[in-house]
Amino acid sequence: MEREILFRAKSMSNGEFVIGMPLPSNFGCGYMLNIDDALGADFYHSRYTMPRSESSTPIDEDTIGQFTGMKDANDIEIYEGDIVQYEDCKGLMQRGSVIYDPDYCSFMVARDNLDAESMNIFWKFEVIGNIYDNPDLLKT
Repeated sequence: MEREILFRAKSMSNGEFVIGMPLPSNFGCGYMLNIDDALGADFYHSRYTMPRSESSTPIDEDTIGQFTGMKDANDIEIYEGDIVQYEDCKGLMQRGSVIYDPDYCSFMVARDNLDAESMNIFWKFEVIGNIYDNPDLLKT
């Protein structure tokens, strides 16, 4: 099974999401290495130094999220931290944030104060925002 493993995080310089390989630090500000460089470049990194790459971007480590491997109804990649809406098996419109649950080893949708539920591949998700820029979308 081939699966694309991607991460995204907010850039410290402009607040936009960047995609690549996160290189965390001990100081709360890690770096995101451009995915092309991560796959083919010869670079050096330790937890105490900045990576030696022209295309690394300082990131806010609190915003790192992994790609779920799924795309929404509009062909947009779904990441941890996204807010999605979808029609559940009862035909009700639901909204929640995408999380990774290590107990179930899977990505889940957390709704309100309810338990998180597995991301059913048969549901048609739509990414409507993220928990960093649009937390108000989760309020009912």
